[in-house]
Amino acid sequence: MTHKQTKLAIEFCKYQNNQNCMKLLDNENNLYAVATVAVGFALQQDEVAVKDYEENSGILKSLVDARVLEYPHRHISQGFVTIPICRITPYYFEKYCVEPKTHPFPNSKDLKYTGYFTEN
Repeated sequence: MTHKQTKLAIEFCKYQNNQNCMKLLDNENNLYAVATVAVGFALQQDEVAVKDYEENSGILKSLVDARVLEYPHRHISQGFVTIPICRITPYYFEKYCVEPKTHPFPNSKDLKYTGYFTEN
């Protein structure tokens, strides 16, 4: 996917509360952004809460344009922000999110690695 003219890979993970997490990595595998947030509300297995504010402004549009996420089907309020809730498209969900591994994601105690996607 591309965001602000930067090609990015997507790393799918799980937060401690078992919600989906999406990390965006640049071409040198450096963390560019975490595109999601863990929320205090129940989410479906194929949903993500997208952090599309502050430094992540525009991330939602980039992920929808890349057909990784569907358009938001609901919004929730958490603190001072409204967070869009989106479904991961069936292709990405089935390929990267169905069978999470149990080992922790490198450099993060609260994430579990589930899959990695990059465009060819």
